[in-house]
Amino acid sequence: MAYQRGVDGAHHAFGVAVLTLTSAGIARITVFGEASLAARFGLPPIQLSARPPRTHEERTSMDLLKALAQTFDHTTEVLQRVTPDQLGLPTPCAEWDVGTVISHLTSVVVNMGRAARGNKPLPDANPVALETDLGTQFRGHADRTLMAWRARGLDGEIDIDDQGCTCQGCRSPPSTGRRAAQ
Repeated sequence: MAYQRGVDGAHHAFGVAVLTLTSAGIARITVFGEASLAARFGLPPIQLSARPPRTHEERTSMDLLKALAQTFDHTTEVLQRVTPDQLGLPTPCAEWDVGTVISHLTSVVVNMGRAARGNKPLPDANPVALETDLGTQFRGHADRTLMAWRARGLDGEIDIDDQGCTCQGCRSPPSTGRRAAQ
């Protein structure tokens, strides 16, 4: 029996899914979308949920935090592959090498967490001294930032004191220093 969560938070019978199995695994799935089949199999038409349904705001916040966590996961994977001899390599921004970009990226994540906790941002755009294990270093900062955002929620604005890119090649303008959390 397949159940689907309704707006009331309960799981309502949706239909029956029949799996055709072979030695190689599932060969076919056939779904009969008829809720009344629940009674034929002696199953309840409604199963109560353990918790009330999430509000739209809760779902949106959770979706955004999940996306941020996935972004941090991917960034950690990339940084785990960067070797110390690659830190001095050039980037498209001639004034910033790979190490400077990673320091800046890590500093932005640190400032996001500081802002979520209500603290002032770091005073420099690239203050994080890089350690040998870049992935572990970034993951630690990312985890603290995620915890801060989960505790704070996504409503309102934060001050990240975005100074913009300082290299001559980008000339990225600074922001107003305030960003909406949502």
